[in-house]
Amino acid sequence: MRHLIGFEDLMVSPYTQPEGLEALLDRLTDLTIEIMDQWVRIGPVDAFMSAEDWGLQTQLQMKIDTFREFYRPRYARLVEAAHERGMHYFWHNCGFIVDMIPDMVEIGVDLVQLDQPRLMGHERLSDAFGGEISFWNTVDIQWSTSPHIAAEEIRAEVAEMTQAFGRFGGGFIARHYPQPWDIGLSEEMQQVIYQAFLENGCAL
Repeated sequence: MRHLIGFEDLMVSPYTQPEGLEALLDRLTDLTIEIMDQWVRIGPVDAFMSAEDWGLQTQLQMKIDTFREFYRPRYARLVEAAHERGMHYFWHNCGFIVDMIPDMVEIGVDLVQLDQPRLMGHERLSDAFGGEISFWNTVDIQWSTSPHIAAEEIRAEVAEMTQAFGRFGGGFIARHYPQPWDIGLSEEMQQVIYQAFLENGCAL
């Protein structure tokens, strides 16, 4: 939707053209479900993943009531459609989204993928949502790429994260950031993160 109408227009559309926003959301939801059907025709698919970031660094991009009015019902349709087709629903959603996660749990999202888990705090997320939704986390991509962060700090971060999320007999997947060159993560630090995850029980 950001590409179709632009970020600024998207943010004001609940107030300036709510009926048009709802019509567009419904059409895109229908198209997404059609895409799911294409995957089903191709063969067994374990999960369907969407990638929308709804968080800034300290809060959501919109009021939670606005999300619930316009977006939640459409996400609920997508999650239900994925489950009906035998797929889990994964949602990449970066930024400070802690106020949105209860809604994600309620509509049945199976997994949230975070590239900035440190932003909300591993223990906070685990205490509030552990056992209710799975987490697929990188080491925080903003924090870990600072030139002032040492390898030992990375190892300690991984240990803390895996311990926080690993208390529920599952529900945590370690993630390697797929474009490390885009965030300036050195090959040395990539290896440190990889080895740290292996050392903390994330090997297959």
